[in-house]
Amino acid sequence: MRAGRNDRQAAAQFARCTQLAPNWAEPQLWLALHRIEEEDWAGALELSQNLQASGAVAGPTDLARLLFCRTTALQGLGRTNEAAASLQDFVDRGQAEALTAAAEVFAQNRQFKKALLVLEARLRQDPDQPALLEAKGWTEIKLARYDAADQTLSRALALAPSDERARLYRAVAFLGAGRFEAAREDYQVLLKGTSASRNALVGLGTFAWRHHETNAAIELYEQGLSNALPGSAQYKIASQALNQLREDRGAKPPPAE
Repeated sequence: MRAGRNDRQAAAQFARCTQLAPNWAEPQLWLALHRIEEEDWAGALELSQNLQASGAVAGPTDLARLLFCRTTALQGLGRTNEAAASLQDFVDRGQAEALTAAAEVFAQNRQFKKALLVLEARLRQDPDQPALLEAKGWTEIKLARYDAADQTLSRALALAPSDERARLYRAVAFLGAGRFEAAREDYQVLLKGTSASRNALVGLGTFAWRHHETNAAIELYEQGLSNALPGSAQYKIASQALNQLREDRGAKPPPAE
């Protein structure tokens, strides 16, 4: 029902399920998430507290969603110390699958500082997991911690040299840190691959633009545009960049992602 975006009707159904089956956790959890969307912090917190007290939530993904609801509601109410304590308590329990799920939930909702805290805890358990390092590096990029992201992603690549996504993220980190030559080298490697080649073309276009190589930038963006999927981030970046270049050759280049 939520997939149809009829949120009000869905919320009414979830509330009805909660009344009829108070021990059924799933509709209460979805109702709490709906309250978060509506910024009904008190309602979301009440549902979260009831769920936590009942002990009915057990799966790692649902535990992560419950944590998200509780901490977001507490923050919305200005109770930041309680939100931090709740997050720390979750981390201290150290359930690996729940920590991984929580990092994903926080990142999806653009709460990157929380995602990073959880990922750091998860990496203390499994420090040589490339996927976790890749996620941590991307989160650090989102927080504009480019040097830290470079170190994290370089470690991921040392463990999995063929990981194109980790290399792409590192190229973005290099660009953010102003290390343009290092970024270019990573993009050149990606250009030889398959799945990330369109990202590499857009990244190299940004590199050329930053170095005032306008003709090369236009050519690379055009190639990136022809290879990118319509509506994708790469398509939008290449399209916007080409428009700016054609209108004003002194325009500021966009970020490469």
